[in-house]
Amino acid sequence: MVKSGFRLTLGVWFLWLSGAAYAQGVGVELQMTTAAPASGIRSMGMGGVFVTLSDPANLRNPAMLLDLPGDPARVQRHWVALGGVIDRETGADHAILSATVTAVRPGREAFLTRLVRLRSGRYAFQPPGQPLLTRRDRFDALFLGYGRCLSSRTALGLVTSTSLNRVDLFNPATGTLVSALDVKTELGFELGLRHRLTSRWTLGAGFARRDLEERTYPVDPSQVQVVDFRADIFRVGVSFAADARTLLALEYGGLEVKNRTTGEKADDRRYYLGGERYLTDWLALRVGSFGDALSLGLGYRSGGWQVDYAYVKDLNKDSAEDLLGRPVPSSDTHFVSVRRAW
Repeated sequence: MVKSGFRLTLGVWFLWLSGAAYAQGVGVELQMTTAAPASGIRSMGMGGVFVTLSDPANLRNPAMLLDLPGDPARVQRHWVALGGVIDRETGADHAILSATVTAVRPGREAFLTRLVRLRSGRYAFQPPGQPLLTRRDRFDALFLGYGRCLSSRTALGLVTSTSLNRVDLFNPATGTLVSALDVKTELGFELGLRHRLTSRWTLGAGFARRDLEERTYPVDPSQVQVVDFRADIFRVGVSFAADARTLLALEYGGLEVKNRTTGEKADDRRYYLGGERYLTDWLALRVGSFGDALSLGLGYRSGGWQVDYAYVKDLNKDSAEDLLGRPVPSSDTHFVSVRRAW
């Protein structure tokens, strides 16, 4: 039970982070590439790079927000609405909604607040060696971020988070609830660093930790099971601005998830590569790689408005298959965000 619970927690955890792989019929995300998706839709279209990407929607490294152009004496405010659909070949569709408010003094400090909500309809779910069930997923999270310049070239950022993922399992014949699973973030934080080498070259680094509690509620209340996990994530990278319209970024990251009771571990590491090119003043094309998945993106900007779209095929599917030793269903992820600056 401990091992199966370990894998199921990884699967549930991944579901709200990006929802694209499948473990015990759900998913295993060993890179925490999105956080639903906290790095922003521009980042998603560029292969998930974030420690070196300046973007008002980038919650993963608030230190990068301090590079936004503008008057340091004037506070810039940005509002970002995000929507996404995870379409899996199993027939399960998940909708993600998110709202972000950012306030930035370029070159000084930045504040971010993000609310995230994920909901699914009921869909067929069959745990290994168990009867077919019907499943429903719900996830809610709050993220708070802060960034501050330490010097003209170096800045630090901090993100704290709290979340609750609820999974309900039903008898498909009667519709009655069979069991439920809660995955709660007891402690969640992320540290980010930005160091500007030159006007074109930027170094970035990030470290995150999540302490998670998995609580399973079977029909018999006396059989409630609790398992604690810890997830450590790191990312380092470099970006290069070839000109005012072209940006390239290369990052490397890893994640380790540990059962704090048994000591069992799972880990994964990979490269992230992304590029962006503004063909005109208002239209951008983006492409990237999550190591085992290709991503594509589009960007449109006009005045204080910006619209971003990202598509990713089979995000982290290979990593899930390597860990579980069994085939993983395909999925397509589509995300759109609308940003307004004022």
